[in-house]
Amino acid sequence: MASENFLNLIQEFKEIRGYELAFFTTFSFDPIFFENVILRTLRRNNPAMATIVLVDAEHYPKPAKMTSSTGIDYLLIPVSRALFHPKVFLFLSEKKDLAYIGSHNLTLSGFTHNLELTYKTEERALISSCIEFFLELFSRISIESPIIDTLSKKKKEPKEVGTEKYETQLLHNLNKPILKTALEYVMKEATQITKIRIFAPFFSNEVELLKQIIDTTKVNNIELCIQRNNHNLNVDNIQNVPFVSLKEIISNRTIHSKFFIFSGHDTFVLVGSPNFTEPALNRTIDNGNVEVAIIGKLENQNLFDELTFKEISVSDAKNSTRQMDLFSPKAFSSHEVTLIMALIDDYGELILHYDGVADEKQLSLVLQTSSDERKIPIILEPNTKQKAFQAKIAGQTTVWLEKDGNIVSNKIRVYNPSGSKLRIMDYKPDIDRIPSLIANAKDPENLIQIILALLPEERHLTVPEKHHLPEPSPGRMLSGETGESMYDILMRLFRVPRAQVAPRSITEGPIPPSPNKEKEPRHIEINHNYLVNLLDKWTTSFSKRKLAIDNSLLNYSAYLLISLKLIEFFVKSNKKENRMQFLIQLTNHIASLIDKYGFSKIGQKDLQLFIPIILYLETETSATTKFELNFKINKRIAKEMKELENLIAPSGNSLEGLKFREQVLAKWDELKLTPSNPDTSLLRKLVSSLVAATILGKDSETRMSVYRGIVKDISEVRCDEDALFLSYILQFSITYDTDNKNNLRLEIKRMKERPLRGFRRTLYGDILNPNMNILLSGSLSLRYA
Repeated sequence: MASENFLNLIQEFKEIRGYELAFFTTFSFDPIFFENVILRTLRRNNPAMATIVLVDAEHYPKPAKMTSSTGIDYLLIPVSRALFHPKVFLFLSEKKDLAYIGSHNLTLSGFTHNLELTYKTEERALISSCIEFFLELFSRISIESPIIDTLSKKKKEPKEVGTEKYETQLLHNLNKPILKTALEYVMKEATQITKIRIFAPFFSNEVELLKQIIDTTKVNNIELCIQRNNHNLNVDNIQNVPFVSLKEIISNRTIHSKFFIFSGHDTFVLVGSPNFTEPALNRTIDNGNVEVAIIGKLENQNLFDELTFKEISVSDAKNSTRQMDLFSPKAFSSHEVTLIMALIDDYGELILHYDGVADEKQLSLVLQTSSDERKIPIILEPNTKQKAFQAKIAGQTTVWLEKDGNIVSNKIRVYNPSGSKLRIMDYKPDIDRIPSLIANAKDPENLIQIILALLPEERHLTVPEKHHLPEPSPGRMLSGETGESMYDILMRLFRVPRAQVAPRSITEGPIPPSPNKEKEPRHIEINHNYLVNLLDKWTTSFSKRKLAIDNSLLNYSAYLLISLKLIEFFVKSNKKENRMQFLIQLTNHIASLIDKYGFSKIGQKDLQLFIPIILYLETETSATTKFELNFKINKRIAKEMKELENLIAPSGNSLEGLKFREQVLAKWDELKLTPSNPDTSLLRKLVSSLVAATILGKDSETRMSVYRGIVKDISEVRCDEDALFLSYILQFSITYDTDNKNNLRLEIKRMKERPLRGFRRTLYGDILNPNMNILLSGSLSLRYA
């Protein structure tokens, strides 16, 4: 069947060019991944290609998961006629056609993490069968539109259909159960079947299905294969079924593919979407799922060599089950009216396609945009399936039907590609949600989805060679090549810890067996160094694609939070010193980025986000960097951000920094930034360094005036903690303010000669003693904490 073992679908899509129409079917659907990766990749070489996605109605994206392009740049059709489970990708043009039939959903995990099986074909007969499937499907789900006419014209008559031995066939269950058709094919093509191997993650009614297979094929050896923690098989059900044994499949990836292997003189294989369940294999669309598969002779006999099949005991099989939602056949839509699609035609009319109208209905059509909502009274006549409206559609629009104020239909987006281009450029994420979205990312996959949502520029193929900073500071033009995309880098990061070796291609297939033990340390070292390199590339890509265009504090904060999350996900299993190495790497990166790009106009709210993140990073690394690098960063921040003084030392009151420390701790909790050392006294030093940095930004005379006030306050404040905080400020000042160092020392000596309590006298002495300088205190264990 397949001539190669591995197929990288994303790489495949990069090579596809010259197609005019694309169809995708999927059960689950991730609009962020589809738009930013699949659609973006395809449109590089197919800019005019119309794209249609059919998705199970239950997985039609909720508004919160939609982007500004979802269902607008491409036609997104919910299928509610049955549980919709096929995975067919069909590309059509006047000169050539191409299809992929397999187990991939349009999700990040389906393309990058799971082990999937797919069949690629340009064969005329199979393309024709795919078109027939779509035509029949559209008829079944009541679609009447130019799509059908277009498909009918694309349909090609196969050459000498059925004359070739072992002809590969497309199977679907719109009219006939897949299992029945598959067994008929095998019995026709095979002289004898000696063994059948079956794998699927989902099982139901397995006893009846097994008996049907045995009765038809007369086989006396069926291996029912499972993957640990990836199946719901009730082992007790098959104990008394003759000729059936259990096997375990070993793979480093979650196996989402489904397959039958019929072995005899020749080997035949069935791959596709059906699980080993009654609704998938033994029913039609009328009372089961919608499924598609491919069956044919297995030409590549080593296709499954990457998988290890081994015996598994009944007890181990029972203990390795996991709770899984078994998808049951769905009833026809519970809504009074089912909306199938809504689109703007070439004449600017809104065309609404619907089903479920047996009698006349007087309803309201609701059109909701990001800024308003309006209702149009309509009448749906019985036995009609579409209606045209003169309705002005501007921007992203969602429609549904209401009756007496109650919703009586599902909600769908209006397909309006001609108006979508400007909306992509105008796209702005919900800025207030950015930090919490990143902080609450549960796993690398979730984080990557968030990043793609927050970085819509990744939709575009290139970033202009030069960018002017918005209200730049210090103000200069930046240029340079953007290099590898953030998505590509993140995909490689996503795979590093799973393999423990240098990553393979995204959908390259199962990872080979582990090397012998003496080579393992080398692989772990490669993994670590590779991660260092990828984090460098991530920084370069983010800076050139994001900061070069918008050097706002929000983007710096997003960069830091994302980088900290990446370190948390990918370095948490390493030794403590390895985590420190990556944090120092990040500290050096942020220092370089601030020097290179500066900051645009700063608001108080952005400061209250950015400064706590910087302080967290400095808290984690100060023991190693001895404050020098961190104070350099703080000086640059204070120089660029005049607003910082209002946050940490309003009206020249340096003690307000202590109150700000409490705000920082609260922000750490909110952002889930947990310091490795729970002692918060180090944070006090870091906040004092920020206050000192703001003072250093003033002219010499003003600085000296502030110092005199602080020197006096140390002796007069009631609280020892306040005095300690002020002494830290002076320690930084006496180290870095070369103009006023001597005058400051004289001021402190004069104060020290006055009658003072022992602790305050000690503080003045420590400020003057270079051996007690805060910058030279080694591990920075605090004397007065």
